[in-house]
Amino acid sequence: MKYKLLVLILLLSSTGLAGYSQEPAQPLNRYQVLELLANGIPSQRVAELVDERGVDFEAADLLLEAFQVAGGDEALFKSLNGARIVRPLTPDRAATEEAAQAAEQNLRDALSKDPANAGLHFALGYVYISQRESDQAIAEFREVERMKPQVAAAHVFLGQAYVFKKDWDSAVAEYQAALRLKPDDVWAHVYLALALSLQGDKPGAVTVMRAAVRLKPQDPDARLRLGIQLMGTKDTSEAITEFRKAAGLRQDWYPPHAELARVLEAQQDFDGAMAEYRIVARLKPQLPWVHIRLGVLLEKNGNRSAALEEYRKASQLAPDNPAMRKDYDRLSRQPNR
Repeated sequence: MKYKLLVLILLLSSTGLAGYSQEPAQPLNRYQVLELLANGIPSQRVAELVDERGVDFEAADLLLEAFQVAGGDEALFKSLNGARIVRPLTPDRAATEEAAQAAEQNLRDALSKDPANAGLHFALGYVYISQRESDQAIAEFREVERMKPQVAAAHVFLGQAYVFKKDWDSAVAEYQAALRLKPDDVWAHVYLALALSLQGDKPGAVTVMRAAVRLKPQDPDARLRLGIQLMGTKDTSEAITEFRKAAGLRQDWYPPHAELARVLEAQQDFDGAMAEYRIVARLKPQLPWVHIRLGVLLEKNGNRSAALEEYRKASQLAPDNPAMRKDYDRLSRQPNR
């Protein structure tokens, strides 16, 4: 396993084997970062690799927590926050699965030599979670819990595994266990709220998300999720307020505008809904559904040519989806009055 790890480091390092190739260096994926940390590579060295290579993912809070449990420190987190993010133009699902399978095999090899290494179990559990392999993930995170009972992140990921199994009661119990260990864990709040909502306790979900927003009031994602939970309790006015706050906190992010558009359309505020859908279309023009919604509203307003253009865009973006073409076909067959 040490030989495999040495090869991995050399392949990732711009001063190693990559120096003999004219091809641009490939960015690190999340599994490679986690695998290096779990195998005991110093966080500073992993940070250097991140600086050299860039990454192909955004380091969300929960992922940073996973890196921390595996051995990451502030040097790595600083590098990840400033890392060059390189993504393929077209996501390759097969390549993603191949990366996960390679990480799984490497971690299993490492565990065969060092079965009492909680970091390796944690990293392997994360790989299983990312592939939605719930039972395998549960087994690995239970090992982490047994070896290191104070790791709140293990319970957060256990909760996710139970959500994938639609075992809402067990998921709620794990998120609550995470919060007992780490009361300020925003992601534990977020996932607990989701589990409570799926369990049917929508007022409880709102209460938990309010607590998350108090912990992180400038987090647009927390505001968005609070708004979504408020919609579950029919508190539309406050939900709209939260969606607008989320949109103001991150102006290049389309989800709050999409939620606002849906609410306003349901309230028959078609002009307001159209304005929000236009923002979504500007920020994320490759979403076919937003062009469908714009087409519907434009058609309601009697603007046939503009509606037809939006339907055309939707059909071009999803050429293999008949549902995205039916409105274009319907309207184009109608006589132009």
